[in-house]
Amino acid sequence: MLLSMIDEGRQRRDVLSGPWPHQQPRYADAKASLHGSLREAREVLLWKLAGLSEYDIRRPLTPTGTNLLGLVKHLSIGEARYFGEVFGRPFPEHLPWWDADAGDNADMWATEEETRAEIVDRYRRVWVHADATIDALDLDAPSHPLDELRRDGKPKTRAAILARG
Repeated sequence: MLLSMIDEGRQRRDVLSGPWPHQQPRYADAKASLHGSLREAREVLLWKLAGLSEYDIRRPLTPTGTNLLGLVKHLSIGEARYFGEVFGRPFPEHLPWWDADAGDNADMWATEEETRAEIVDRYRRVWVHADATIDALDLDAPSHPLDELRRDGKPKTRAAILARG
């Protein structure tokens, strides 16, 4: 299965075979490129927390109460689900804010009881799990019905989920 994109020259390209606009040389193929971009985005997010006070990482930044540490929680759920359960490889730890009885947007902010170290460490464990899924499966591996379907009703591929970010 292939994903298509329109490059800067308005040309349709097959993203599984490239070449990709702005592709970094260290990524020899689409899978490595997508995975490398995900790894970089993860590191940047945690870098944004570095040096910030507890107040700054927990300060609500939106009307829903979202804070920077909450974004890390939210991404933990996203990666655990999209690179775990969706491909039949569920994350082994319980994520309480994933429960049906969790409050609205409970994954978007950190509670007083949750420490920075706890949330960041869990996110790093999710990375390991997600990376194992990415490494184990081909880009055209179909997802399970738990995942959203493409517009044509077929399951998304891992490439589509990885590209989604």
